[in-house]
Amino acid sequence: MKTVPRRRAGNKYAPLCTLPIYAALAVSTSAQAQNNSVPLLQQPPPQTQAVGTAITEIVVIGNKVLNAEYIRSASGHKVGDPCNEVVLDQMRQNLLETGNFTYFSGAQGVQVRSEEVAGKPGCKVIIQVEENPKIDWKSKVNISGSGPIPPEEIKSLIRQTAVYNDVDFAVDIRAIEGKYSALGYR
Repeated sequence: MKTVPRRRAGNKYAPLCTLPIYAALAVSTSAQAQNNSVPLLQQPPPQTQAVGTAITEIVVIGNKVLNAEYIRSASGHKVGDPCNEVVLDQMRQNLLETGNFTYFSGAQGVQVRSEEVAGKPGCKVIIQVEENPKIDWKSKVNISGSGPIPPEEIKSLIRQTAVYNDVDFAVDIRAIEGKYSALGYR
């Protein structure tokens, strides 16, 4: 008598169930990004800061949805901090790590540069940003092929942020995968 090995509980095709969801969300996001025809940032002019000075002002340009004070705070530095290449690079990196700014086609959505302040010691830091697109969650995001989980339940697991956020979306995807896993899908 030939024995047939038992299959473990769950559906071996379950990972394929989540693919349409990922694809639908990614297509929706990239389509909205294309509809927001904002040019990517140009290369900043060369640095003109005085070495060894302090930041006297932080100016934010290019923001449309996100508050300038939020952007200054998320940069991780403030007026009075040293004004040097290391600090400027840290500010840029901190802002990129928030997930709120574009990084399409190799162009970065955050540029940080400094300028000397005429007649004053210190430097003015200019943060130029290009925000990720704003997503209309109610009418532009369509979830289909979600299998045993209703689309509205999946939508409820996706946090709605001011602009599309890569970091938050990765967490949301893990929550969706967890929901399928709890139902025995892998």
